[in-house]
Amino acid sequence: MRKSTNAAVIAAAIMGVAMTYSIGARAQAPQGGRGAGPGAQAQQPPAPPQRIQVTVNEIRPEMIGAYDELIKNDAIPAFKKAGLPWRWMWTSVTGAGFTRISIQPIANYAEFDQPGALQRALGPGPAATYGAMVRSMLTSTHTDIETLNVAQSIQSGMTAPPPLAVLQVFTIAQGKNADFNASMTMDFLPALKKAGVKDFWVYNTNFGGNGEIVTVRPVEKFAALDGNLFAAANLPMEVLQQMFAKRAATVTNVATDIIRLLPDLSYGMPGGPAQ
Repeated sequence: MRKSTNAAVIAAAIMGVAMTYSIGARAQAPQGGRGAGPGAQAQQPPAPPQRIQVTVNEIRPEMIGAYDELIKNDAIPAFKKAGLPWRWMWTSVTGAGFTRISIQPIANYAEFDQPGALQRALGPGPAATYGAMVRSMLTSTHTDIETLNVAQSIQSGMTAPPPLAVLQVFTIAQGKNADFNASMTMDFLPALKKAGVKDFWVYNTNFGGNGEIVTVRPVEKFAALDGNLFAAANLPMEVLQQMFAKRAATVTNVATDIIRLLPDLSYGMPGGPAQ
């Protein structure tokens, strides 16, 4: 979830989604040969990538109410009818106002060779009419495709979407991707776990951006943003300073925003059926 203009984009989350959950580390079977009994389980294939489509729409201020009603009364029933298992809608708390950020799963790229969910549910004519109505309400739109980095994420298996999330979009300096990933894996991820963070989702931008890395940290209340995130990790100040100095050497820009879930415009959970 990257930023379009000054809008927070998900991804978090972003958000999430994440904002999806990991299918889990693949099972490791005993190696063949000596010590592998006849009942040894075959190694499982790797889980498919968990991709999301993140669309950031900036709405004409006078049309924000009509846009939300259109999503609630027309789009969501159509998405459910088409079998889309979940879709979350967020709004920016910081950054540009009158922004709506939709996040939905992508099973595979092949689905883009077929008619979209709205066209399947409504039919070509009504879907075109719906699209024209939406376009008349927008000042801009931007879509990214992102993939969850399971190895760098923390996932609790939450059963409801988070009400808020802190979204960070990192623009990586040329040739510094490996250094950024190493710092995330060896420095920040252990520190976040030690601090008691239950969910932290990392996404790689595949299309629609410039290879940004997006992090989404769900929070329950704004009060959770008070204080130092890493205080509970009890790390020496020198260690924290080294962590952030290493990261700073790998990025050219960091954009940080807060996004808020719109429950009436959202439904479902990753891994579950359409509601």
